[in-house]
Amino acid sequence: RNRRVWIFADELPTLHKLPDLVEILPEARKFGGCYVFGIQSYAQLEDIYGVKPAATLFDVMNTRAFFRSPSREIAEFAAGEIGEKEILKASEQYSYGADPVRDGVSTGKEKERETLVSYS
Repeated sequence: RNRRVWIFADELPTLHKLPDLVEILPEARKFGGCYVFGIQSYAQLEDIYGVKPAATLFDVMNTRAFFRSPSREIAEFAAGEIGEKEILKASEQYSYGADPVRDGVSTGKEKERETLVSYS
């Protein structure tokens, strides 16, 4: 059977600590459990559940949506979660010699990585 049972919880930290939430999420997924949680601050989640359990909760939520964050630390965390892109950047170098025959142009491509989103 492919049934889905959806649980929506906006402002998850305001529900205080739900004792078995960290253990239930991965297990419930096997039986069609789907969760949508809203949090305003990751720090609130850490305060209530602790550092490691909050990280575990965050890890078992496979699909994430990030919105604006006034905190640089959280914005950089979100940028890291969203990922990077790899680009090939073309470059040219010119060399001039004492004789016009010695002049030259070299072209090349370099791989660069940059985040898909930035704090600014």
